[in-house]
Order: sequence, then C-alpha cells, then structure tokens
Amino acid sequence: MEKDHLISLLMATHLEAKPFIIELSLIKEESEPVPVYKNKILILVISGIGKANAAMACAYSCLKFAPSCVVNL
Repeated sequence: MEKDHLISLLMATHLEAKPFIIELSLIKEESEPVPVYKNKILILVISGIGKANAAMACAYSCLKFAPSCVVNL
C-alpha cells in the first residue's frame, strides 16, 4: 500500500485561511507554537505575518508532519 502524501499549506493569517478551513473541512489539531488545521491529505499552518514567521512555520511543518510538498499562499 502506498504511503499517503501530505501537502502543507502555509498562510499568514486566519482571515486568509478561513475559506480553506471551511471548504476543506479541516479540523484544528493544535494551537502552539502555531495554529494547525488538518484533514487526511492536507495540513494548513497559520504562520503569522513576516518572513521569519513563515520560515519558522515551514520548518515546524516539515519536522512534525514530513509533508511531500509545502505551499506558501
């Protein structure tokens, strides 16, 4: 059986992420150090505004979930 491939989406604010959370039926998995929403194939991380926050959220996502790809929207 093939391993499921996770996709990690990084977004700066909850306002940007809310339509994705609703339409993709994502469930909040954790709040610290960053808010993370998840379903079977997708992880959405809300990083906060700025390059440093995006880099930290990306590193966290990669280390914790090992996604097959990361998309910063």
